[in-house]
Amino acid sequence: MTKLVVEDKHGAYVKATPALLENFTCIEHNPNFDVFDSNDGYSRLVFARSSRLPDDDDAAHGRYGINYHRARPGYNEAYKYREGMKNIKDTQHLLNDMAFVASGREEYAQKAAAWDGFYSYIWGEAPLHLWVTPHSGSVDRPPDPLIPWPKLEHDAFVAGVAAACALADNAQPRRRTMVSLHSHNWLGAVLDIGGFAVNDSARLLAIQRKINLKYHDAVQPLAKECKAVFARVAMDWIKHIWNITHTLSPRELASKSTFDQGLMSLIMKSLKMYGQEVTRFTPEAFAAAIEALGPAPLQVASHNYLFPGEHISELIGLKEHIARGDIAAAVQIECSKVFLENAPALVSEIILDVKKELFDQ
Repeated sequence: MTKLVVEDKHGAYVKATPALLENFTCIEHNPNFDVFDSNDGYSRLVFARSSRLPDDDDAAHGRYGINYHRARPGYNEAYKYREGMKNIKDTQHLLNDMAFVASGREEYAQKAAAWDGFYSYIWGEAPLHLWVTPHSGSVDRPPDPLIPWPKLEHDAFVAGVAAACALADNAQPRRRTMVSLHSHNWLGAVLDIGGFAVNDSARLLAIQRKINLKYHDAVQPLAKECKAVFARVAMDWIKHIWNITHTLSPRELASKSTFDQGLMSLIMKSLKMYGQEVTRFTPEAFAAAIEALGPAPLQVASHNYLFPGEHISELIGLKEHIARGDIAAAVQIECSKVFLENAPALVSEIILDVKKELFDQ
């Protein structure tokens, strides 16, 4: 597969390669995001370069901590968020529903302009295939008890796959659609298709079934690696959460850290998908369930299972933008990091099939 973008060793987007620029023109390049339009006018790539964490700014180079999959705050909200971070005690405050923090009016204006600029390339009336990676920027903050593994907080190897999809997607667009690409380390399906609460669930189910049949055999060679990565990442988080909160119960974690609650929910969903349900919330019980996963074949696609995208849809006002005609349709696709890194051509092919079934029929 031709290398279309440069990504660092952790999978964060760095820049386009000459191979991409043979077919795409850069129409925006700044420290926070890059935008490329295909020479045929059919496709657009929008790659985040910002860190998604609000305390991960590089002000000297104009690169800010901006989460493009969160709501644009007003100034008072951004300032309150910044003040709240001074006494931060748990991750849920670091990863809340606001896109960025601001310590003053000037900082707010700069970050708001970057957030608005990112979306100015997404909303519009002209037919267009949009391929967007909102979390592809490197996370460079040091590890601490809140974020012990910062490099897991960006979506790895998504920019290269998005570029490959856009290059191969030569169908003339009839409407404006967006595929928002992300990565995960969990043991869900290879692709988890999030409907953003704007897609017909029955349609997503039909696509899921079709994709699972078509690609079942093709994804199995990486099944062992997917389970090994999940086992390592899940147990690291389980031990960390246990040491910090002294509980692994999602119900009890709700009052301690919604972020940790969400992580445990993803771990339990992953185990359940492959036949293991945990009823005792101890590290030993989870370790036993992970050990018992066995040789169950990987699922190729799921829909609205790990990451339905409904909450994000509300935060960015997707339904309102659809109603106003700013975009016709959108979908969030979370991809297995193992596949993004080791089988990008295959995962690009599968994603293109999903996009064509959902938007081009």
